[in-house]
Amino acid sequence: MEDNELYMSDNIPNDQISQLKRIVSYMGYFERNLNVELEDPHNDDMIGFSLAVENTYLNEIAYNEVLGEIEYEMPHELSEHLEELDVIYAQALLIKLLQSERIHGVYWKPAVMDGTFIRILKRFELEIENLEANKNYYVYALVDPTNGFIPFYIGKGVNKRVWNHFVTIEEDELAFNEAAKVIKINELKSKGFEKNDIARVLAKNLTEDEAFLLESFLIKTVYGFDKLTNKVHGKYQNRFRQHNSLEYFYDYDEFLVGRKKINQSRDHIATAYINQGKDQPLKLIAQQLPELNFSDLRVLDAGEFGMEASVNGIANLKIYIRSKFIYIELWPRKKSEKTAIVKHFESLGISDQLKRNDLVFRPVTWSLRENRTNDINEIVRRARLLIEFLNTTSPDEINRFDELFEWV
Repeated sequence: MEDNELYMSDNIPNDQISQLKRIVSYMGYFERNLNVELEDPHNDDMIGFSLAVENTYLNEIAYNEVLGEIEYEMPHELSEHLEELDVIYAQALLIKLLQSERIHGVYWKPAVMDGTFIRILKRFELEIENLEANKNYYVYALVDPTNGFIPFYIGKGVNKRVWNHFVTIEEDELAFNEAAKVIKINELKSKGFEKNDIARVLAKNLTEDEAFLLESFLIKTVYGFDKLTNKVHGKYQNRFRQHNSLEYFYDYDEFLVGRKKINQSRDHIATAYINQGKDQPLKLIAQQLPELNFSDLRVLDAGEFGMEASVNGIANLKIYIRSKFIYIELWPRKKSEKTAIVKHFESLGISDQLKRNDLVFRPVTWSLRENRTNDINEIVRRARLLIEFLNTTSPDEINRFDELFEWV
C-alpha cells in the first residue's frame, strides 16, 4: 500500500459499519475476562474473534508501517491513548496482535487481561458513532514545506479526496483557474517532495456541513483567499469576515451597537462586497486579461463594485458587478479621453451610437434582460471585443462588431 493511503479507506461506509459492529460484538467476552488469567487464550471465542477480523477490510493495513510512526513500548501503552488518536492506530494495533500471535503466541493473553482489546473495541465504537452520524469528512490543507508549511490550498473531502490533487496533469491541459494550484504542486514534486509532505489534515470526524463551514472560515478569515490558490471562498463564505479586516464593519458588528445603520465609507462598502465573494469573478476576469492594467477593486460611480483599465487612451474599460450580474462598458474619464472617444466613433462613421451625454458606451444588447450574465468567459469575450473595437481604424470593418450597436 503506497504512502499513507491506508488512512483513508475506499470501503463503503455501510460496509465499514457492519464489519466494525461484528468485531465490537465480542466486547462482552473481553469484559468478562478482564484481569482473568486465561488457561487457554486460543479458545473458541478468541478464534471466532480472530476470524471475524480476518473477514474485514482491516487486513489490508500495513500495521508495521502505521505503528512505526508513533512511539510505544508495549501494546497496552498504546491502547491507553487510542481514544485521542486516529482510528487507524487502533486498527493497526489489532492486526498486529492477531497476526503476531500466530508466530509468537505471546500477545493474546496479556492483551485480554490488561484491557487492551477492550480499549481497541471502544475506539471502534467511537468510529461507528462517527460513521453513523456521517462524520467521515475532513478538512485539509496543501502546504509548502519550503516556506514554513504555509498553506496554499484548503479543501474538504472524504476517503482519498486529498490525493486527487496529485494526479499528474500537464499544465497546458489545465482549466485556467486550476493552474496555480497544480503548478505549485508540480513545482514541489520537482524538488523531491511527495504528497505526504504536502497534504495535511486540519480537522476530522466532521459532517459534510461542518466541513463546509470550517473550509469557508479557513479560506476567507484565517488564511485569506488572496493568499491561496482556491477558486472560491467556500460555501458559507457569507458568514465570515474577510481576512485581516478587523476595523468596524456594519454587516458583522451592528448587533454590538444596536440595529441603527451608520454611514459607511466606500471602503466599508467595498469590504461588504468582498465579504460576499463579489471580488472573486472580477479577479478571475482580470487574470484572463493580462494585457490590461486594471485598477484595484473598489466602489465606483453609483456604488457598483468593479475595476477599470485604460485602453489606448480612448476610454477606460469598466467591468463591475451589480446585483448578481457582471456588466462591461467604455467610460472616458479624462477630458482627453472624451475627445478621443468622440473622434473614434466619428472616424468609423457611427457617431450616432455614442448616445449618452457623459459619452459612456455600453452596448444596448448586453443590457437586455436575456443577455445579462455572470459567466466569466463571456465577460472576457465581451471585453476583448470592445478592445478590438477600440483598435479598429477602418469603417469597412465595423460590421464585425454588429452586436455592440443598435442599428435603426
